[in-house]
Amino acid sequence: MSNIEFYNATIENKVAATRLSELQARITDTKTKLESSDPAQIATVDREALLGDMFHAGSLGYFAQYTALAHVAGLKSKARQGLMPSIGTYGYVPKVNYFFGFPRAIEPGGIEMDLDAVTTFTTSLDGDKGKQVSFVQQTGVLSSTLEHAVPEQMFATDPANPPNAISAVKALNIANAQGQRIYQITPANQATVLPNINHDSATMSEIRAALAVGKTVITHTDAVSVPGWSGAGYIILDPETGEGAYKIGGGMNGGWLFWITISILLAVIAFWLIILITIGFTFWSVVFAGLAIKSYFSYLNDVNKAKNFDALNKASFLAWLRGGLGFFPAFRELGWVGKGMVFMTNAWASMIAGIFSDN
Repeated sequence: MSNIEFYNATIENKVAATRLSELQARITDTKTKLESSDPAQIATVDREALLGDMFHAGSLGYFAQYTALAHVAGLKSKARQGLMPSIGTYGYVPKVNYFFGFPRAIEPGGIEMDLDAVTTFTTSLDGDKGKQVSFVQQTGVLSSTLEHAVPEQMFATDPANPPNAISAVKALNIANAQGQRIYQITPANQATVLPNINHDSATMSEIRAALAVGKTVITHTDAVSVPGWSGAGYIILDPETGEGAYKIGGGMNGGWLFWITISILLAVIAFWLIILITIGFTFWSVVFAGLAIKSYFSYLNDVNKAKNFDALNKASFLAWLRGGLGFFPAFRELGWVGKGMVFMTNAWASMIAGIFSDN
C-alpha cells in the first residue's frame, strides 16, 4: 500500500455472517464519526477505517454473492461447486502513463476489482462430463459479472447517474448491443477469424499465445468504451475443463506507443537522407546512416530494459554519444547549406519527440 494506491486483498473460502456483521458495525462507527463534525472524532478515522473496511466489505460481498448464486445455478444444472481458498484484490489504482515501457506520469485513476484467483472444485451429480464443463463455464461468467456488478452496487448513490464499471462479460455485452460480431476463436479457425479482430497489440499477442497452446478465445471485433476506459473484453477458455480467464485489455497504449516509435524513426531516416542527398551516397555516408538507425533501435531496447533512472540516463547518454560520433564524418563534407538542413532536421525530430512526450 502506498500514498497513491490502496488495495484490499481478501482470501476466502467461506463468508460467515458474523464477519459481515462485525464489518458493518465498524463501517457504521466510521460513518458516525465523519458525520459528527467533531474534529477530535474525525481525527481518529485513519485510511484503513475509511477505505480498507469499505473495500473489504466489497470483497466479502463478492464472495458471498458468488457462493449463493453458484449454489442456485447448481441446483438447476444438477452440479455442485465448492469455493476453495481464493484470493482477489479490490481498491483504488492510479493511472500510470508509460513512455517506451518506462512510467513517466501518474494521473487520477479509478476503482479496480481483480478476482483472478477464484479456486473451486466442481462435480456433476449424474457424472456427465459435458454438464460439468458447461457449469464451470457458467460460474466463470458469474465471476466476471460480479467484478463489475459489485462496484456498481457499492457506488450507486445517484439513480439518475449510475456508475459504469467494466468486466470481460460486460465488455462483450456492450459490443453485442452495438452490433459487433462475437467470435469464438479456436486453433482451427484462427487464420480466418483473427484478421477481423482489431484489439491493441498486447491483447492480440495474448490471444495468439492462448490459441497456440490449444485454448479457445471468445471476443468481439472492435474496442468498446465506458467513461474512463476504452478497450476489449475477451475470455480464454480451456475446452477440456471449461475453466477460463475473463480479461479486459486497454485499447489505447499500444497504438500510442507505435506512432511515437514510427514518428521518431522517420525523423532519424529523414535526417540521414538529407545528409546522403547533400554529400552523395558514398560508402562511409551509407555506413554512418545505417549505424545511426541501428543506434536508435539500440536505444529503444536499452530504455525498455532500464530498471531505474540511472539506467535510463545511461541509455540516453550512450544514444547521444553514438549519434554524436556519427555526425563528425558528415560535417566535414557538408557546406553551410547542408549544415543548416541538418540543424533543421534535428529540430524537427526534437519537436516531434516533445509533442508526443507531452501527450
